[in-house]
Amino acid sequence: MNTEQLLEIHEETCEAAREIMRQKNSDYTGGSEATDALENFKASLSLGLHPATGLLLRVQDKLMRIRSFVADGKLRVVNESVEDACDDIVNYAILCKALLREEAEGKKAPPTDSTKDPFRFTDTPVELAHTETPQ
Repeated sequence: MNTEQLLEIHEETCEAAREIMRQKNSDYTGGSEATDALENFKASLSLGLHPATGLLLRVQDKLMRIRSFVADGKLRVVNESVEDACDDIVNYAILCKALLREEAEGKKAPPTDSTKDPFRFTDTPVELAHTETPQ
């Protein structure tokens, strides 16, 4: 594969991923009236997980699908191809970037009414800490 062919795949992938994100966003964030495009990932706070961590768990699912495809040469679920899994990973990377950018800019999700969301334990975002691994 030459550079031109690679860049063609890049362009096709980005176009496909953008359309997928456009179509799926309202489905996953509360419908056409939703105002926060990242709300479904922020819901991981209810489990005590930083939204980026919740998102990365979904990426792990896609990576495992790709791993299964590499190992078996096929996927058992026929309505999602290995290329679809790759496109989803591209979108998850963009969503993660958006979450982290929003957090860096100091924007936080508005407080929720616990009577509307009984699974929400806290409105305080989980802080990302950089720690060194013990040796």
